[in-house]
Amino acid sequence: MHRCSDCGRRTSVTSGTVFHRTRTPLTVWFEAAWLMMASKQGLSALNLQRVTDLGSYQTAWTILHKFRTVMSSCGRNQLSGRIEMDETYVGGVRQAGGDRSRRRR
Repeated sequence: MHRCSDCGRRTSVTSGTVFHRTRTPLTVWFEAAWLMMASKQGLSALNLQRVTDLGSYQTAWTILHKFRTVMSSCGRNQLSGRIEMDETYVGGVRQAGGDRSRRRR
């Protein structure tokens, strides 16, 4: 627990996140996030329970549900500017000559 610098109340670094008040270790949450993103066909709660050795199907279901809720929230902002994804750049300002000037002919 930490103290808020403005009001002095005790607070947690996970407050305001999907991890707030969870009893599941954060390492399990991070593994679940990675498995969700790495799986091409999706991840079921039963598979998550088996892979992470969670004792409860309900816990696996809750983790996936919270992640999916956050990923589909309507209030999220669209990405803008220069974005790098898997060594690919999308958007941003195009430089003079662009990639065409670097190609071998």
